[in-house]
Amino acid sequence: VSAPLLNVSGTAMPGSQVQLLLNGQVSGSPVAAAANGSFSTVTTLPTEGVYQIEATAANARGTSPKSAAVAVTYTSAAPTVSFVAPAVNAVLSSPTSITVVASAPAGIAKVDIYANDTLLASPAQAPYSAQWDVTAAADGTYTLKAVATSAAGKTTQATRQVTVKKAPT
Repeated sequence: VSAPLLNVSGTAMPGSQVQLLLNGQVSGSPVAAAANGSFSTVTTLPTEGVYQIEATAANARGTSPKSAAVAVTYTSAAPTVSFVAPAVNAVLSSPTSITVVASAPAGIAKVDIYANDTLLASPAQAPYSAQWDVTAAADGTYTLKAVATSAAGKTTQATRQVTVKKAPT
């Protein structure tokens, strides 16, 4: 699976309280099996890895043995990142706001924003932006780079070319 929230469903004796176990540990609160015996709940996988999911069902007569284990492998998808501003091949002559959007199933930990190899900012929450005072930069072509890091530690980057061309003084 590629997201930390996992839908789990099954059947048990009608009216039973079903408890999920994640790697042998209680996960979440018990959920009631409906009159037809079906149950459905959501559990959260804390980090990437392989998990064994089991369940027990309890009613007035006692608690069942653990169900057969189901193995689930959680691998978080890499984040996505793209530039909003400035425009592709923009010509910049005054202080400029660089804005990017980023997302990931596990959430975004930070976005590093660079002009060439100079780090401008590392915002940890949206909006992901940096101010770049191009008046202090030499005229020429620059590569803006945004590196998004997900809460799961995965990274993705996007680049955009711009030109700094200040008015003659």
